[in-house]
Amino acid sequence: MIDSIDMMRMLELNEVMDGQSVSVIYENSCVVSTDYRHVDRQTGIPLLSRPTRMNIFVFMLCLEGDCVVQCDMQRCHIVDGTLFTCKPGSILQVEEGHIDRLSVLIVDVALLRLLNLHVQKLLPHYDALQKISLMGLSPEEAGHINQEMKHVAHAISRPVDHLYYHELVHAHITTFIYECISLFSFENDLHDNVSPGFSHARIYMDRFINLVGLHFREERKIGFYAEKLHISPKYLGSLVVQLTGRTASQWIAGYVIAEAKALLMNTSMSVQQISLELHFPNQSFFGKYFKSHMGISPGEFRSRGLK
Repeated sequence: MIDSIDMMRMLELNEVMDGQSVSVIYENSCVVSTDYRHVDRQTGIPLLSRPTRMNIFVFMLCLEGDCVVQCDMQRCHIVDGTLFTCKPGSILQVEEGHIDRLSVLIVDVALLRLLNLHVQKLLPHYDALQKISLMGLSPEEAGHINQEMKHVAHAISRPVDHLYYHELVHAHITTFIYECISLFSFENDLHDNVSPGFSHARIYMDRFINLVGLHFREERKIGFYAEKLHISPKYLGSLVVQLTGRTASQWIAGYVIAEAKALLMNTSMSVQQISLELHFPNQSFFGKYFKSHMGISPGEFRSRGLK
């Protein structure tokens, strides 16, 4: 089994991590630490030395350091002035190096849902956003993002009985997230106007991806997701292709194969155990599914040490 970190586990780790700055915590659903400095390179989060599923959103700005991490089989080289983002469901592992000073903002999924982000403005670029884990920032951009994190920390640090306390905290977190997204450059402007019908399609796409992240181990048929969304499989299939250029089945398979590869390369589970973990009828069925997407069998993939 792959280890995992949720918000409660992160809060436990936060209590034992060393540093010269103090983290601020909002209702056990958001943690912010700015200009955090490691005193002892041997400390940190030992759990991340092996593949770990992150069930939280992490925004980490490296201020000093040089580190290589693997996020969903993608190697990310983190150096001064880079912003690393980790989305819920991602499998993260620190490979080498160390980050000496950083600022980090961690948000629980439940809190993010309360922020009412305008997903219809983000989903035209959903595929691109899903693939982004690392951004190299200019000194000015890095300073701005660090300052935005400090604004969030300041809002959380106010007395809880402050007028509009929760609204201000939510507003600062939302602003920070939009500031991060605005740093990305896409072929099309994120603020393009779209028709109301197209906006509804994007909302369905957002919900579809969330459902896949929750159920891909047990459900691989598009009909299951269409039923959850109360739309027809044909309509779901067409809007997914229209918005991302990939089929719904490809999205589902992407999650399944990423999980299978992580289990093959980072656990001692047998191929049969992995097939059961991913709810395939039997090992043979899993092997055919894996080979159809990867071109080789699970056993060959493991023996070659591929990524």
